Amino acid sequence: MADYAWVGQAPKVPQVDSIDLAGTWAASETISIDLESGPTLTLTTGSGDIDTIGADLVVMLTGSGTLSSAASTNSTGDKVPLFTQLSSVTWDNATDKLTVTGKADGRPFTMNVSETSASGTATHNAEDTAASGPHAFDVAENWAGGSVPVTGSHNVIFDERAQNSLLYKLSQSSIAPAKVEVTAEFLAKGLSIGNPPINTDTAQSPYYEPLDEDLAIGSNTTALTVNIGRGSGEPASSFCNFDFGTAVVTGTIRKSHKRPSAQIAPLRIKGTGGGSYTFYRGEAEFANRFGESSTVGTINVYFTTIATKATDVKLTLGESVTISGYNQLGGTVVSHSNLAASCNIEGGLLQVLDGGTVTGLTIQDGGVVDYRADGTITTVTVYRDGLIDFSQDRTSASRGITNCELYAGASYRDPYDTVTLNNGLDLHGCRPTDLKELTIGVNKRLTLGTIS
Repeated sequence: MADYAWVGQAPKVPQVDSIDLAGTWAASETISIDLESGPTLTLTTGSGDIDTIGADLVVMLTGSGTLSSAASTNSTGDKVPLFTQLSSVTWDNATDKLTVTGKADGRPFTMNVSETSASGTATHNAEDTAASGPHAFDVAENWAGGSVPVTGSHNVIFDERAQNSLLYKLSQSSIAPAKVEVTAEFLAKGLSIGNPPINTDTAQSPYYEPLDEDLAIGSNTTALTVNIGRGSGEPASSFCNFDFGTAVVTGTIRKSHKRPSAQIAPLRIKGTGGGSYTFYRGEAEFANRFGESSTVGTINVYFTTIATKATDVKLTLGESVTISGYNQLGGTVVSHSNLAASCNIEGGLLQVLDGGTVTGLTIQDGGVVDYRADGTITTVTVYRDGLIDFSQDRTSASRGITNCELYAGASYRDPYDTVTLNNGLDLHGCRPTDLKELTIGVNKRLTLGTIS
């Protein structure tokens, strides 16, 4: 079994594209350029002089300088944030070539060029120099041992040897390792895996990131072990984004990065292969972006110490996450998703919000379920020191419980009468006064019966 450890130390090579102008041009013809199929910049020529057109293209793409007489553009690169990733644009009047150079760190880009001219041509030469550098997955020098990971019984490791973040060439779903390991020492360095949804490399010109945000790896139906946060390092602020595709994951999260901003989660995961994830400490999201989905076999939310039981884990489940098994002993979980047929809450807070569904809930030992979704729960069972709380959403008109089983020391809270109790409240081995809390709406008739 081989280890592939990320080091991120390849030399920086910016991408270089070029455009050759040729033929016979005339005034009022156009050349259009975009990056990543984003907003298009269009130059309307003011004359047929190729040198003048080339110089005007530099002005259009950079926003620096003045257009020639009678030429015009719909905008300039300094006003279209995607174009701020270009480090330079130059015109060579000896070769009639426009040279476009990308970001110095080796960020790749895709440029599209078109023209409308009777007999002039604008020929785009993609990747005269290909992008490379210390942030790209597919560069051998970025891996200890000098080779890129391949499919097999191998480990892909991110640890203290890493010198730079992994940002580019993230679509690696054809690679199926046996294990992905992100150590606490990697987290402590504040390096990232993936990209945020908003690129702020140029602070005054942010834009939606067109490159892949997630490292897609392990996308097959075989087993994949994922360990995040093992070790003694104390995490810094940053993030890791993973798409494990159809791999059957056994994941253990002992730490995550600290949240770098309100908009960026420290750990994002998605995948449709099932498996299980166990959280001890950290903050994470499952498929919480628009259009994302995930399928998980079992989620376990645990804790590291009794003193930090309530705060060790923060987890958000997106609306298209399907979960077969769910156990929670601490932390806070916000669910917009379809939870398991049987959810065990033995500590911590579970918030079930709009779009979320639950078939069965068992709550005890300090566990709290803050239920704000619609739909009918088949069975709710609350033992000592457990709380089922419907008080935080008084607007629901279609919320019900088929069977509600309460034991001594349990708490039931529905002060605004938002729940239809199809079979009433069953008190097992106790009287109403033995409950810790029973809060229901006003003007209710209590009809007593015997339960088995």
